[in-house]
Order: sequence, then structure tokens, then C-alpha cells
Amino acid sequence: MGTTVAGHLLPRWLWGTRQRATQWPAPMKNAAYYLWLVADGDRPRVVSTLSRRLLSRHPVTYRQKMMYKLSRDRRPILTTMADKVAVRAYVRERAGERWLKQAYAVADRASEIPWEVLPKEAVFKVNHGSSGTVIVAQHADPRTELPDPKSKPGWTRFVVHPDSVTPEQIGALLDYWLGLRYGYCETQSPEWAYTGIRPQILVEELIRGSGPCLPEELWMHCFDGEVAQYLVVGRSDTFDEVDLHRFMDDEAEQARDASGLDDEVWDAVVEASRRLSAETDSLRVDWLLSDRGPLLAELTNYPGAGRLEFNGHAFLSPQQVHEQMTSRWDVPARYV
Repeated sequence: MGTTVAGHLLPRWLWGTRQRATQWPAPMKNAAYYLWLVADGDRPRVVSTLSRRLLSRHPVTYRQKMMYKLSRDRRPILTTMADKVAVRAYVRERAGERWLKQAYAVADRASEIPWEVLPKEAVFKVNHGSSGTVIVAQHADPRTELPDPKSKPGWTRFVVHPDSVTPEQIGALLDYWLGLRYGYCETQSPEWAYTGIRPQILVEELIRGSGPCLPEELWMHCFDGEVAQYLVVGRSDTFDEVDLHRFMDDEAEQARDASGLDDEVWDAVVEASRRLSAETDSLRVDWLLSDRGPLLAELTNYPGAGRLEFNGHAFLSPQQVHEQMTSRWDVPARYV
């Protein structure tokens, strides 16, 4: 399928314009890129919601279907799923306590965290955005330091050694993130599900994989409560994505083997993913493959805000994966 806008196929001679523009002089290239972002419903922030609604009226591609959801889906359940604190009760009710990590503390500001009773290793995060996380782990490089919040580091993650940070440094960064609103800056697109969350701090246990470092992850992308795709993701010591293996819904056995889970646990985590995604048309359920079994990482309403590459499959091209994913997602005529 060629390039489409608002569900309409553009003339063939325009399909390669985006690639050809990389060879243009900088001013022309930047202007073309900006116009493409607007056409894609991505920026500028002030008009992105309107442009998304106009350009996704007849969604054809995965990106356009995500634009459709971003601009129209206003159900409160999305906010619950995005809230890293509130989602715990949702998971407990829908799938069971067994899938939850231990929570050490929930606080409205860093000064309320019970620092004196926390273990040396823990994960500190804010609940109202993507990233905004400090992972304190023994395997981290002792030379890594946290930035000063005055440098405005934005939404990101840091992995630091417990001997390299103080509660004051962690707390200052958490309070800085509490003051941010996810999706409301020049480099991000508004993601509605985060806008209604009351900012809080969540302190959780650090999860290990089969070794001393961060665990692999298993992502199940679901449409209307059915798993359409499995991804097994490897992480470096600094949380960077270093490996990705993608499997479609008819390759569940291969995905199970890649995850290392036995049949009983695999069936249980698939069923939990179905239960957690049953109330929405599109949701990625992210699991940590811990040393004591799968544990929920998070529920992702807008994977990559629709800007996905669909790479990592053994023999399908990204375009073929995109076509299969798009065909499995039936966006509703109206969100209610």
C-alpha cells in the first residue's frame, strides 16, 4: 500500500517525496518535514488534535488508526490504564494480585517517601507519563550520576548505583517530573490518557531477570481482547532496547519458546492479557520476565504514539507486519 492521507491514496509520484526530501537543501528539507508532521497529525501541538481528527476520518494505516484513537477516544478507562498507581487496582480486579510487583510507597511529593525503610535497590517513578523513572540497582555503573533538575532533562530514565545517589538527588528529580505534564512540550504529541492523572510518585521493587541485570520483556499487542502480536524485548544494563523478536498471533508457540515460559505459565499470561485488554479496542500489555515469573510492567494505550517501525520479524518485512497489524484493528465508528 502506498502513502495515504485521511484514508485517500496519494498519487504514485508523491510516494517517494519524503525520501527524496532528505537530499534537499536544509531549509526546504525542514519545511517539508514540518508539513509531513502536520499531515501525519503529529505537530504542532496547538492544532494536532484538530489535524488528527481531519486526517484520520477514514483511517487506513496503523498510524492513521492511532491518530483516530488519539483524537476521539475519551473513555475514562484509558486514564486508569495509563496511571501507574491506579492501574494496580485494575489489574488486581481483572487479572489477579499475582501479576503485580511489590509497591513500597505511593507519595504526593518526594518528602513523603519513607526513605529510611526502603531497600538499597528500588525503582522510583512518577505515575502520569512515560519514563520519568530512576532505577537504583547494584549492577549500574557507579560513575553514572543523576542530572540536576535545573538542566531540564525531560522525560527519561536513569539507571544508577545505590552508592552514587542520595535520597535528596532522587527526590529533586521526582519533584521535577511531578511538575511536568506528559505530551505538552515541543518534542511530544499530546496523549489524552495522561491528561487526567493526578501526579504521584510510586516506589516499586526492582525486578531481576534470570541473571543479575534487568529482565527481558514480553509485549502482547491486543485488539478487542485478543492477542494479535507478541514481542520479546531484551534490555541492556542501562535499559536500552538491545534485542527484539516479533511474532504474529499464529506464531504463539515460537513466541512462547523465545520467552522461556512453560506451557502453563504462558497460557496464564496470555489469558491475563486478554482480560486486561478486553475493555478497549487496542492495548499493548507489557510484561517483565522476572526470575519468579511474568509480572506486569505497564499497560500501553499508544505504543510509540503510532510511530512504529514493525521490524524484528524473522521473515516478514516491516510493511507486511504493518499490513497484518492494521487488518486486525477495527476502530469503532464511535467511542462510547
